[in-house]
Amino acid sequence: MPKMFWQHDPNQPIGKWIAAAEDEKGLLVSGQLNLGVQRAREAYELLKAGDIDGLSIGYRIRGYEVDEDSDVWTLTKLDLREVSIVSIGANEHATVASVKSGRRALELADKLKAGERLTAREFEDLLKGSFGLSKAQAERAAHLHLKGSTPDGRGDPGDAADGLAFLQALAG
Repeated sequence: MPKMFWQHDPNQPIGKWIAAAEDEKGLLVSGQLNLGVQRAREAYELLKAGDIDGLSIGYRIRGYEVDEDSDVWTLTKLDLREVSIVSIGANEHATVASVKSGRRALELADKLKAGERLTAREFEDLLKGSFGLSKAQAERAAHLHLKGSTPDGRGDPGDAADGLAFLQALAG
């Protein structure tokens, strides 16, 4: 996998790319920011707010052809070294398509996977962060799922596995 840098700076790695595939439109990459790194947290907030959305690649040319008449170079073989999150990419179509939830949602999902029960507030946070539900939608969904919540915000004796099944159903 190529490296993930901030603004092509190899001194600022901010995460890792976990999948890459080329299709008829170009290169599609999926990655994960390392939220333990300050710059990655900043990048996450900028991406989430839509303040930046550019991607740009760094590569080594391994093969090329030159059209002598037009003096156009066609790169035929590359070694992709890095894909950076950038403020403005050279290709306006090379952009971040979606930004998933941050650390809080991951912690809450791990809690569910471990069989622990979420409070109503935690469940709402998970729905808002992971599924983009509004506050009102998340509150309604949490109330429906955690029907009979106790005053301390804990769900009634519903099984934590039900919470995971509920989330998987939401994800499709």
